[in-house]
Amino acid sequence: MAEAAIAQTRYVLVVRVPRPVEVRIEDVYLSLAGTTKPVMGFHITLLGPCFLADPEGAKSQFISRVKDVCRRRKPLGVRLRKLGAFRGKDNNVVYLRITRPGAILTLHRDLLAATSGLIIPQDERYREWYTTSYQPHVTLGLGLSDRELEGLLHEGTPRQFDESFETSHIWLVEQSPQGPWQYVAEFPLEGSRMSDVPMA
Repeated sequence: MAEAAIAQTRYVLVVRVPRPVEVRIEDVYLSLAGTTKPVMGFHITLLGPCFLADPEGAKSQFISRVKDVCRRRKPLGVRLRKLGAFRGKDNNVVYLRITRPGAILTLHRDLLAATSGLIIPQDERYREWYTTSYQPHVTLGLGLSDRELEGLLHEGTPRQFDESFETSHIWLVEQSPQGPWQYVAEFPLEGSRMSDVPMA
């Protein structure tokens, strides 16, 4: 990615985990070495991190297309259960799995198609994660060594976790260069047509 792109504002579309479920995640997992709570809170990334292809003129068009997708989608049911991991040599991610993620996968595909041509992935790793191998999840720890990952999974896997919630909104989060992530827009899932995938 060129230096000019690195200086641009980054964007992410997310489902926020409600505070009562966040508290449960914290109670069960935050005491384990390697887990951290993201600055923006626990969430499910739907799209991003990415840059806008036209930083000066694409934001209103991007928001309009996201709104249009959300008008057609019903509220989502989400069930979080069991740990999983994305493995890479001494650069691992541990996360909470989403059971029956069909509705989230459909929303993701709709958002990806609607914003095609307007966004540029942050890097090739994220391009792969949210285009060709998207798997919705709630991240608990990033950048873990192989040893840290195995220790966390050994301690965390026996712990019982099974929490569900419904969300009727998604959020746009942005980060200006050298700034913090901030929630800047909320999009209601209005459900003007029936979902073709059952709620998770």
